[in-house]
Amino acid sequence: MNKAQFVVDKNRCTGCGMCVKVCSGGVLSMGEDGRVQIEDFQEFGWSGCWKCEHCLAVCPTGAISIFGHCPKDSIPPVQADEASPVMDALIANRHSCRRYQDRSVDPGMIWDTIRIATKPMTEQYVLGEMLKILIEKDTDLHVELTQGVGGSSNIQPAMESGEFDLYPEYTSTAWNMVMKEEGLYTEELFDDLQAFYNDELSMEWTGMYGFNNTYGLVVRREIAEQYDLKTYSDLARISEQLVFGAEYDFFEREDGYDALCDTYGFHFKETMDLDIGLKYQAIDQGQIDVMVIFTTDGQLSASDVTVLEDDKQFYPSYLCGNVVRSEVLQEHPELEQIFEQVTGIISDGDMASMNYQVEAEGKEPEDVAEEFLESRGLL
Repeated sequence: MNKAQFVVDKNRCTGCGMCVKVCSGGVLSMGEDGRVQIEDFQEFGWSGCWKCEHCLAVCPTGAISIFGHCPKDSIPPVQADEASPVMDALIANRHSCRRYQDRSVDPGMIWDTIRIATKPMTEQYVLGEMLKILIEKDTDLHVELTQGVGGSSNIQPAMESGEFDLYPEYTSTAWNMVMKEEGLYTEELFDDLQAFYNDELSMEWTGMYGFNNTYGLVVRREIAEQYDLKTYSDLARISEQLVFGAEYDFFEREDGYDALCDTYGFHFKETMDLDIGLKYQAIDQGQIDVMVIFTTDGQLSASDVTVLEDDKQFYPSYLCGNVVRSEVLQEHPELEQIFEQVTGIISDGDMASMNYQVEAEGKEPEDVAEEFLESRGLL
């Protein structure tokens, strides 16, 4: 919850309640301990904190910190009996206080709004929340987050029309779906990808998170340790002893089972069709020894398997980063610090763990995102 951005020094707070009286969004109240507290809120504007910093302006002891701002960073603390004239000055001069005059004012009219879209995937929900948290914490921008818009074919036209300003995307998906290129994408082609987005779409790739949501092979950990398996090529040496499992369509695709076996020389003892929802259960129970996965699968973090290295780069790279309209970056250069903060902070294992927390443990994407950012020292 955004309440984590409001801090009160209990040793300095006198419980005068002035901040509660001047809170524009009505999210401050007095707690049972006689000290001010902030209520849970989801959005900025009428349903939450306005970022007006009125609480900082009237706190006589400087006990409050909000979104990293202290009274010394904003307006010097004043005596309690001076609150009224201070408020008059705030209302007269502060941009945010137009809301006192017109309660129909939309938050987007007060702060510039960044519109973020995500795909209908757990990890994208988490990434969207991360961006929202960091942007609203470290800039004066308001974020309008639209989760689960659809795939690239839905989001890309909306980006081009200006409906959205940025969204998380995957390099290989962009290469094939947006650029309409055929063939395998590798990260050696990233400069070509960036140039296309710059020149043809007036967009940029930035804030590459570090994880790669691509296809992969896993083997039961006990087998990997027994035979010292690290790569797909290592697996080929003993493949005739093992049972391979995958979803039915993997055996039918041109870039599926046959192509994989031809590339690495696999000759598995047996193959098994698997239901997508039961494949981790099958390998955990020893029904199969090897299977196809996505490298950020939530269940991967809780399964006793070893992910092998695709040493011949059979599978394309799907590194995740942000696609942003160039106009937005030019208008709001402060966003660059946000993208710098998220660059390289998420490994495949990190993303798999966060997906697992949402999908298996029932946590909210916002809470998972906030906990991860805290663990990286960004909150």
